[in-house]
Amino acid sequence: WVRAPRKPAAAAILFAAGLALPLGVSLARNVAVSGEIVLVSPYSGLNAYLGNSREATGSLSFPHGRGLRNDVDLRHAAHVYPESVEGRGLSESQVSAFWWRETGREILADPARWAGLMLRKLRLFWSSREIPNHLDFYFFRSSSVPLSAAAVSFGMLAPLALAAAILILARPLRGAASPAGRRALFLTAATLLYWLVCSSFFIGDRFRFPVAGWIAILAGAALGNFISIFIHDA
Repeated sequence: WVRAPRKPAAAAILFAAGLALPLGVSLARNVAVSGEIVLVSPYSGLNAYLGNSREATGSLSFPHGRGLRNDVDLRHAAHVYPESVEGRGLSESQVSAFWWRETGREILADPARWAGLMLRKLRLFWSSREIPNHLDFYFFRSSSVPLSAAAVSFGMLAPLALAAAILILARPLRGAASPAGRRALFLTAATLLYWLVCSSFFIGDRFRFPVAGWIAILAGAALGNFISIFIHDA
């Protein structure tokens, strides 16, 4: 779609197929082993609840009174409370749907607090700190030569990528018609969309990681732009 403007229909089909193939394999596997229609993971409801409850902090945190803790089997714990409330056994999809309903109740109980929480998560996403989920990046870095030698961190990429996004979005619309303009807009839109989706749950290093490749390209573009301006002014 980005590289073939003269064949938009064919490009769109290929793009959709590229998205559908891995998701289709995951869906087929899940149906085969569980009999349930689950696209990737049945834990979206639980993650939404952990990231949006009235006790949520923006990163991985566990509210009181639901039996959810980091020192237990979280898959089992996710079933216990819903099944005690419903009085019956629940499938993975039913458990996820239960936690989605609980998430809605938590948001509606204090929408002003939730709005502030969302702003905090939107900010945390671009933090220089690698916020641990179940594993701690800094713990592994202390005993890993490749990780300790890595010179470019997320904290260095993020501000450059944000600068590139601002520069790209500030360009005149006619600039977006070029192949380079389309690629830049695509990367910017994909990055900003993932930012919003990730912030809808909670921020953690492994959840934030998929966007690293996109922001590395954007950061490189911003750095190149700043260097060219400096050379031109010099």
